[in-house]
Amino acid sequence: MSSHPGWEGKGQPLTREADDKVAQKNRDIVCDSTFKPHPSTPKPTQCDEFPFAKSKQSGAQQGVTSGKVCQQYTVVSSTLEGKQYLSLTWPGLKEGKMPPANAKCARASMPKNQNEGVGGDLGRFTKAQRLLGGDGYWVNAGNKL
Repeated sequence: MSSHPGWEGKGQPLTREADDKVAQKNRDIVCDSTFKPHPSTPKPTQCDEFPFAKSKQSGAQQGVTSGKVCQQYTVVSSTLEGKQYLSLTWPGLKEGKMPPANAKCARASMPKNQNEGVGGDLGRFTKAQRLLGGDGYWVNAGNKL
């Protein structure tokens, strides 16, 4: 996304949405009925959204009314030499196309254990850092600036 939400040095920090009802509404809008799990995503499959439902930058809080306008990603599984690998793909990748940069959100067909694992990490981070509603934070996905 061209706005780079949560990316330190590129965008603005994410801010904590502490209201669970608002977060659920955010999730329900981005991961609405237009989401269909991709058949190559390891099962069980979930819809994963970014910016997080528990952030004030969630697509729903940016005016998105359906996840169909978000960038669309899929986690796919492949096996090489007996080892399973997960990779991220999107419509148009094989043709060299990128997802729309002006999208306000992204969603992915994600394995449940991976989605809930990262969600659990965010919850633990929130408690450890004592983030309150409206507090800002950066996301580090392991890439160096």
